[in-house]
Amino acid sequence: MSRITIRTENKKFPVAPNLYGIFFEDINRAGDGGLYPEMLRNRSFEDSIEPKDCHTEQDGYALVTRAGWRDEFNHGEGLSRWIRKNQTPYTPVPAWYTQQAVMRLEREDTLNKHRQAALSAVFEKGGKLYNTGFNGISLKAGETYSFYMFAKTEHPVSVRVCAEDDSHVFGSMDFQLEGTGYVRYDGSFAADRDGDNARLSICCPEGGEISLGFCSLMPQDTYMGHEVGTLRLADFHQ
Repeated sequence: MSRITIRTENKKFPVAPNLYGIFFEDINRAGDGGLYPEMLRNRSFEDSIEPKDCHTEQDGYALVTRAGWRDEFNHGEGLSRWIRKNQTPYTPVPAWYTQQAVMRLEREDTLNKHRQAALSAVFEKGGKLYNTGFNGISLKAGETYSFYMFAKTEHPVSVRVCAEDDSHVFGSMDFQLEGTGYVRYDGSFAADRDGDNARLSICCPEGGEISLGFCSLMPQDTYMGHEVGTLRLADFHQ
């Protein structure tokens, strides 16, 4: 393996004191969903929130910076041509959708002071909340996937979390949500066959109301367990 050695004390040339920062261009899911193998897009529910010192115009279509620079925003989905190419259905919370349920972005009762939003959902019996990943979730037969979520509820609620498409359930986990405040729940499943366009669904067979503070789905088989030795893009916004 190649190695890069940086000797910060050995200065080669003067640098302006006001020149600093980092730049990483995430092209074609090379970062989140790539080098950092998170499988859920918008796992912290913040993609539709405009950055600091910016505002939106035209009902969320355009993002405008304090300096007046303007570009397409589309409620956090990005450029219009991406939406057309991927045939992305509209949702107020990017990558998250509901069936027989109503979701709402929560800006006050978040997981902690570092999180800008949580996601609240009220389920009818048999309702579900689901995430479409980065243009679909890809699964491989026999491989194990780790899931966790921070969730809270006023009353105990049973949920089933599964990876599925329109015709098949690849794997599932059952949780009993209860306790005071946000509680972390961990689980895993092994995919029973390959899937190219799955989604992660949180199903509520008996109905109920929950709030999600954060969630994640990752393959267990990643380079060095994905926790050490890889670029952790999520660390930049946690």
